[in-house]
Amino acid sequence: MHPCMGMLSTSRQSLVGCFLSTFLNTTPPRPTTRPLPFPRSTSPYSNTMSFYSRQPARRPSQRGADSMSMMSGETALNSQAPSESAFGSVSQRPWMPELQIPMPRAAVPEPSFYSGDSAVSDTSGPGPGSGTTGLGPGDTGSDETRVMLGLDYGTTYTGLAYMHQTVEADPSFRDLRVFGEWSGGGGAGKIPSAISYSKTPSKCKQWGDDIDKQQSLVLKWTKLELQPQKALQELAKLREALGGLALVESLLRDEREGVQTDMPLHITKSPISIVQDYLTRVARHYYLYMRNNSEFAFERGNVPVDMVITHPAGWPYEALNKTFRATMGAFHKKMFPTRRNVYLVPEPEACAVFTVQDMITSGENNMVPGECFVVCDAGGGTVDLVTYRFDRLEPLELEKIGPVSGDYCGATFIDRAFLKWIESKITNIDMRAQEHGTGGHFVHEAKRNTILDRFEKCKRQFTGTETNILTMPRGIQGDPAFTQLANGQLTITADDMRGFFRFSIQQTLDLIDRQVGYARVQGETVSYIFMSGGMSQSEYVLDQVQEWAATHYGDVAVQRPQEGWTAVAQGGVLCAMGIGANNAVLGRPSPQHYGISGPEALSPWKHRDAGIKLDADAVHGGNMALEQITWLVRKGDLVLPDRPVEAACRVACTFLPAQARDRSTVRVTFCATDLEHPPGYGLDGRSDEVATIEIRIAKIPASAHRQKTSRGREYLKATMDVKIFVFYDGRVEVKVFCEGNQLGAYPPADDGPEKTGRRPAPYAHTH
Repeated sequence: MHPCMGMLSTSRQSLVGCFLSTFLNTTPPRPTTRPLPFPRSTSPYSNTMSFYSRQPARRPSQRGADSMSMMSGETALNSQAPSESAFGSVSQRPWMPELQIPMPRAAVPEPSFYSGDSAVSDTSGPGPGSGTTGLGPGDTGSDETRVMLGLDYGTTYTGLAYMHQTVEADPSFRDLRVFGEWSGGGGAGKIPSAISYSKTPSKCKQWGDDIDKQQSLVLKWTKLELQPQKALQELAKLREALGGLALVESLLRDEREGVQTDMPLHITKSPISIVQDYLTRVARHYYLYMRNNSEFAFERGNVPVDMVITHPAGWPYEALNKTFRATMGAFHKKMFPTRRNVYLVPEPEACAVFTVQDMITSGENNMVPGECFVVCDAGGGTVDLVTYRFDRLEPLELEKIGPVSGDYCGATFIDRAFLKWIESKITNIDMRAQEHGTGGHFVHEAKRNTILDRFEKCKRQFTGTETNILTMPRGIQGDPAFTQLANGQLTITADDMRGFFRFSIQQTLDLIDRQVGYARVQGETVSYIFMSGGMSQSEYVLDQVQEWAATHYGDVAVQRPQEGWTAVAQGGVLCAMGIGANNAVLGRPSPQHYGISGPEALSPWKHRDAGIKLDADAVHGGNMALEQITWLVRKGDLVLPDRPVEAACRVACTFLPAQARDRSTVRVTFCATDLEHPPGYGLDGRSDEVATIEIRIAKIPASAHRQKTSRGREYLKATMDVKIFVFYDGRVEVKVFCEGNQLGAYPPADDGPEKTGRRPAPYAHTH
């Protein structure tokens, strides 16, 4: 078969590639006389798929001139490991890089994943929290016994809240509970979002607040790694990941010399794996406590469990999907066999609902119907805001005014400013580099942990005027010209501390100003600004917001609710239960894996399995590995009600000039399976569903680039885009585009797949 040229892409986790299957037919295909439906999947969302099957088509015996092939992209994650979403390595949604490489037939393209256009300041268009619901909270059994569990996975801290509903009474605000039985004791409402894979003799559990920070590498702020990065950020992450290559070299050297050395586990982990590992410990801790101390007999299967996941405002689909997959993997059905619905709510909206309900219940409600309030959820990573109008008290009616907005300027940016300041002051420790490599993650070693923990206390207690004395770890040496470090004591002046806060506070004030300004332009009256989240617990931050509001909007009061730190988790439960709002979105997992299948240029490091079938490459020479599968959408990926999941893969096909003038066609092979671990190659008719799209070469634009092989043989190359759409109701569509023109689709249109008068290609199993 003719080879394909394509694109090159890299990933921090792996470097893989795959060819899209196409076959060239010089004669029109024979139609199937008796199409039989595929066995339907057991998933309730896959019954609408219009797959057909027939007896396996015999593979053409002729090689070379009567066939052609296409190359496609594959996810940067191993196709054998579906637990990691294909969305895990995407940096930009509608765009895919294309790089020419010197070696023919060797290409490693990466698919572009996105889920529709979204406004930066909103929750991805009419997505989660916008009022669009797939199944309203009131439709999930308001007259039944169930548990609603709310998860607020934060950049620095994580919280759980829950409500136990019974058939005897309607759920109410007073039934809401915050889970506070964490390992640190004291009934704290949250647990640090931190985990370590380091071995320790101290018997610490190595997650949350029970980590041996003196002898461990601690991973924090992992939530910030879930969203797509800008180009410079990705390059910085890649540079950090490549720093671990020195470790690999040393491990190989030690192995040759007979020395046993442990590899730091975190450098083999992707962000979604780290988040799932951490949330698994959270889920297990919650499960064990509730099993031993409550009537929620999860393991007996008599109490349905619904969940709600809160997320930052304007979070892109990629980050939301990673959080969804990590949560489903952590709160799995072996632990929670009655887990059912999973809802999603933006953090500021959850916070707003809880704040209003808390005011009403406590009798401190001074809101006047028709007036608005702004909720500013200032957390560790993001600061998110939303404006609501208070329309009626009984029953409570709130209407969102304008878009939800947010930015990355939370409390961790105060820590970063402090670390950047101190980097130039300390001479015998690098606060950034790790000789073991970070794997592209936020890794904190022992001395850095100690310094940040001690700075945290100063940060929380700062009111704007204090000078703080921070005791540094033993052995720290400062620049001789830096007089604020002496005898192991670091002096942080009030001016220094205000400088650390400056960026976060200024960005927060700008966000508030835009929210209030937008509401006023719409003719609304804003009476309150409610501050919640971890950063708002700082007296200095609260004072700065109050002072700013007094000088800019004298009639707007700034308040901090008593339970503002846990307001998001509690508000998420209220939204999902339909108490005070009905803005929770019901997410659904993709019922199957969906992808494309075809040949790849034979690679000795990848195609080592003896079962892989080979075919000749008539243009460039060598062999092709057949039936290599690229899974573009993974089973379990999040599907939202307002728009489909879209996986786009750019492919390049090559063909001879004569083939562009006859009736030859390109056959794009589409496949699906509901196996938990889908194959990387080969199609099994018993478990896989296969369909094809036939495209006449004559329809490919004449602008196809004319090229020559190293032997001087002339051929044409055309680049096409294959897009897979997975809809909320279970429908699946595949479309093929070239230069913006649609060349083919599955299922085919009523008037024919290509309006050429040719019959559609038969759907066939391939072997």
